Amino acid sequence: MGLPLLLPLLNAGISLATTLFKGDGDKKDAIVSSLQRMFESGDISNLEAEVKRLAMMAESDKTQASTTLTSIQQGGGKWRDYLGTVCVVAVGYNFIGIPCVNLGINLANSFIEPPFIQNMVGLDMAEVFTLLLGMMGLGGIDMLRRN
Repeated sequence: MGLPLLLPLLNAGISLATTLFKGDGDKKDAIVSSLQRMFESGDISNLEAEVKRLAMMAESDKTQASTTLTSIQQGGGKWRDYLGTVCVVAVGYNFIGIPCVNLGINLANSFIEPPFIQNMVGLDMAEVFTLLLGMMGLGGIDMLRRN
């Protein structure tokens, strides 16, 4: 293989490795040295495959960075997802989890004289429902705005 054909490929691979592993000098040095070994041995197929792999990694990083930037620009929409999950878990725990645990406690107390285990009390759901219903209202308003 001719030097003019491999040299641009090597340069592209080195520049991709440099941009991908800015903070990690050891990984960057390892990739650059492997690219130089492939270049010196004239192994064009592996050199092309490695450069394509690095290009795909760089493209993936660009896509992820733009998605993160878009999410931040949109007001960080992830916090609503997390808050909704917390509210749903709290409601499920209050209306499904606690009754199931109390059933187990009552069964255990039926075999113990006198009953030593106290039943669990439910959560104060006023704040949870305020958050949950407010989020549902905001979600409905957002859906209407989009349509």
